Amino acid sequence: MNASQFISRAIVALVAVVLTVGLAFGQNLNLSGAGGTLAGSWNVKGSINTGSASAPYSFSGTVGLNGTVSTQTVGASGANGALTFATLNAVGSVDKSLGGEVTVSGPFTQNNGANFTVGANTLNFGGSTTVTSGTFDASNASSVVNFTSGSSQTVLASTYGGTLGLSGAGAKSLTGATSAAVVNHAAASGALTVGQNLTITGSGASSLDDISVSSTLDVQGTGGATITTLTSNTGTIQKTTNAGTLTFSQAALTNAGTITASVGTLGFTGDVTVDGASAVLSLTGTGTANFAEDLATANGGTLTLNNSGTTVNYTGSAAQSVASATYYTLAMSGTGVKTAAGNVTIAGGGSFNNGTATTDMDTYSLSGPSLSQAGGGTMRFGGEANGVVFSTGTVEYNGGDGVTQTIAAGDYATLVLSRKSGTGTAAKQIADAATVTTTSGVTVGLPTSLTLMTGTSVLTVGGDLTIQGALTNNGTVNVGN
Repeated sequence: MNASQFISRAIVALVAVVLTVGLAFGQNLNLSGAGGTLAGSWNVKGSINTGSASAPYSFSGTVGLNGTVSTQTVGASGANGALTFATLNAVGSVDKSLGGEVTVSGPFTQNNGANFTVGANTLNFGGSTTVTSGTFDASNASSVVNFTSGSSQTVLASTYGGTLGLSGAGAKSLTGATSAAVVNHAAASGALTVGQNLTITGSGASSLDDISVSSTLDVQGTGGATITTLTSNTGTIQKTTNAGTLTFSQAALTNAGTITASVGTLGFTGDVTVDGASAVLSLTGTGTANFAEDLATANGGTLTLNNSGTTVNYTGSAAQSVASATYYTLAMSGTGVKTAAGNVTIAGGGSFNNGTATTDMDTYSLSGPSLSQAGGGTMRFGGEANGVVFSTGTVEYNGGDGVTQTIAAGDYATLVLSRKSGTGTAAKQIADAATVTTTSGVTVGLPTSLTLMTGTSVLTVGGDLTIQGALTNNGTVNVGN
């Protein structure tokens, strides 16, 4: 053996002795060098300290945190203090806590009753996660826990006080009841199955890209959430506490379970179909629902929108179908024509306001204790006797061929008589002993006929009377004040 070989072996032996003594007495693993990858298996009874490292470290083998004496801390704050583990086993009987960002790219296991605390740090899981005993504690409001696998991955049941991140191509599912201040389910990531209760509690906005719900998704926080795609719902999706909006942003949503709000707002940017005998869309308390496109029911689906204090808004800029239902407060806005799919009823104490939109009741009835519209709104009626008097805005009777419409007696602002469809003349009439008054004008459009039925029929026009069609006067017509 030459001198250099002897010196090398002596150094290796000395390092081994130093490590052995360190693990036996100090028990900590101190990584203070220039970073890099450490191979092999490691069993550490103390903390893994990286506060003096000048670059991040990673372990390509299995690391066991098997301390039995005092709490073990892993990593340190700052980019250089971050640690990456291929496999991490938290198996010792003492508690573990993070001191900085930690990534576990492969399996993570926690047992032996030890608690694992994330604290105000980031923890990334790229593989499977198993907790057989002890508590996985991510309750710190500044914690970030990300599940990033490209394969199917289960999310540890916990109270996530900060952000729960779900990304990677792998499907995600819950292992038990879970709550989080914010959930970030990245776009184009794997589908999330909410088969256990999931509660969102924070003031930050959450995003759920692709989910199916068979249990309860409860959006409580003021930040609300956006569901980009609801693949299926056979459970319950609800907004139960605090202000904020739960938005469904897909083009066409089919709900087979329950969607409900008792406070805050449900926002639907596309078509909504409540489909099936167990399907419900409901509002209670002060809940509000905004619909930008069509709302409909199918196969026994139920709409419960008439509870005192609730509001439904149809807000679309394109044509909308208005569901036949009993509403409490119903408001129309936006530039798209709202067309009723059936009778619309306003519950006692509630109200209807057409705003500045055009609402077409077709041949269906509109009834309720408080019906109004803003000055720019238009109400259309196409049935024989389904017209309603509005003292502001425009009321248009636009029945088609073969329909003789009777104009409801009362005081209108502006009255327009037109034909919806067909090739003949659309007939309108003012009945015997009925008085119709306008503060603005009346237009009898082409090809429309208006008949005052008898000598007791009266039409009083506060503004211009424009006759483009035909007017048969068997009563009295007053033009001008």
